[in-house]
Amino acid sequence: MNLSYSLYTNFQQCPFRVVLLQHQRQQPLFVGQYIGLYAHEYIERRLVGGSIDPDEIFDAIVNKDRYLPLPVETYHKAMERWVPYLEGWYEQVAKIIESDGAESVQVEQRLKASYGSFDVVGIVDILAKTSSGYNIYDLKRSGFRRHYDGKQLALYSYVVHHAKGIGKDAKLKLLFLDRDGVSEVGYPLDWDTAKGILEKLSVVAHALEEGAWELFKPNTQSKYCAPNRCSMWDFCPFGGLHNEDSERNVGQADLHSHEGRGDCRPQFEIVGLEECGASLVLCVEEEDDR
Repeated sequence: MNLSYSLYTNFQQCPFRVVLLQHQRQQPLFVGQYIGLYAHEYIERRLVGGSIDPDEIFDAIVNKDRYLPLPVETYHKAMERWVPYLEGWYEQVAKIIESDGAESVQVEQRLKASYGSFDVVGIVDILAKTSSGYNIYDLKRSGFRRHYDGKQLALYSYVVHHAKGIGKDAKLKLLFLDRDGVSEVGYPLDWDTAKGILEKLSVVAHALEEGAWELFKPNTQSKYCAPNRCSMWDFCPFGGLHNEDSERNVGQADLHSHEGRGDCRPQFEIVGLEECGASLVLCVEEEDDR
């Protein structure tokens, strides 16, 4: 399996979610995510001269790996108030990149490096070529600023360095988008942080491969254990499968109450999860081939 920053954040928030994600390919697209992804698509397309047709952007966001748990109109309506900000955000992002010495720009670059026996994968929002190497930029919604630090950029810099050669003067920046414009937060190259993350991810990946389920206990006390914060809520025996009528009733899951629900859930089977805290495997038996 691949090591990635998404694997790191999922494990930090709830180790059991990592197990579920190995079996469930499609994930719900929350409204807040849609707004952020739309802004990403718009800015990145403008940077490279791509189409900003709203229908094309929508289709790019809602792909085979995501489904809409709410009516389409809900997403369009939520995005309406942010549309007037898009062009201004693009202009400010472009100015920051240019002032940092960019000679050319690539967007959504999927890069790969190695760490031990694993591949490390990173999808970089904006990768700018400079005279001495590369600068890395990641776009974020300002409302979630408190959730971010330099760890993601540290991991990306490792991947870029091993895939292309990043250069000692590289600039690593989070670009936060809000009503007042774009604010930037820079971070230094930090190989120690990158290697610390990769070491932890290696332990997680080896545990998954070896079925060491005791490492993947559900974190039901986390603020992320909620239907609008966890992409696996509908498929989790400690979340939506435990009590469909409650938004946050995840304390002690009675998994025996799940029988008969298999026909209304994406189907997969997880075995050997007693060590995770589960007393019964999920009620369905076959993997969905959607």
